Amino acid sequence: MHGCISQYHNLNLPKASAANYIQGVLEQKSFKVVPGYCYSLYVEAISLKTILSTMLPSHRSSVRNISRVPMEEVASLYSPRELFTSAFWVWVKCGNYKNDIGYMLS
Repeated sequence: MHGCISQYHNLNLPKASAANYIQGVLEQKSFKVVPGYCYSLYVEAISLKTILSTMLPSHRSSVRNISRVPMEEVASLYSPRELFTSAFWVWVKCGNYKNDIGYMLS
């Protein structure tokens, strides 16, 4: 497919087991997959149709939401400097705030 540009898609799944299984299936088919937070996968492919045609129909139905990742955000998927790609809850284990719960924005 000369001249086709890869795009990145974010697949949101209901549970960790579904994310792990679909990641394995896509990697066996030579897709580049980066695990995200909250059971999501970032998948590099020429189109969304390419990703969906690789999965069995029963597994396609387990994907809650699929969104295209803007090109300006793609670098953050592979950046060693940016550890957090989305906000999430954390439990502080030491220091002044030990045993507190916080919402990590960045």
